[in-house]
Amino acid sequence: MKPIYQTKTGTQGNCLAACLASILELRITDVPRFSLKDRSWVIKIHRLLEPFGLSVVLCDPTLYTVPHGYAIGIHKKEDSKSTHAVVYLNGLVVHDPYPQGKRGKELVGLAYWLVFTVLDPALSDNPPHLHLRADGLCERSFILGQEKERRRIRHATLEGESK
Repeated sequence: MKPIYQTKTGTQGNCLAACLASILELRITDVPRFSLKDRSWVIKIHRLLEPFGLSVVLCDPTLYTVPHGYAIGIHKKEDSKSTHAVVYLNGLVVHDPYPQGKRGKELVGLAYWLVFTVLDPALSDNPPHLHLRADGLCERSFILGQEKERRRIRHATLEGESK
């Protein structure tokens, strides 16, 4: 997890995008904009997570115990109808993407959890791993490695056919 801070605050804030960018170790510009008022945000999250072999489920905190591993907690703000997302690890807040020292209203109740799941449990012993390359970019080694292997095999086959 690499802490990324939101670049927009208020009712059009991007705290959820900052939480996802932090957990996935992406730049915030690589994460789509989400509006919790628009139902398409769930589809956008699923599309973002799919290349990582992940998905997310919404869980009611009154029915679900503390999630293991990383999760995103969506909190209500005091005296406000808006919400705010923070990163949790094993039930403890490890990152609040709100710019340091500028928080206005305090967070109150946890509205729901966004809990990460794997798309294919058969791959759970060899999930896609994120590696930070020398140029500072993240690389999805499992998925990219598979694609590179497929291209190498295809290239070798085509070379063999041309001889």
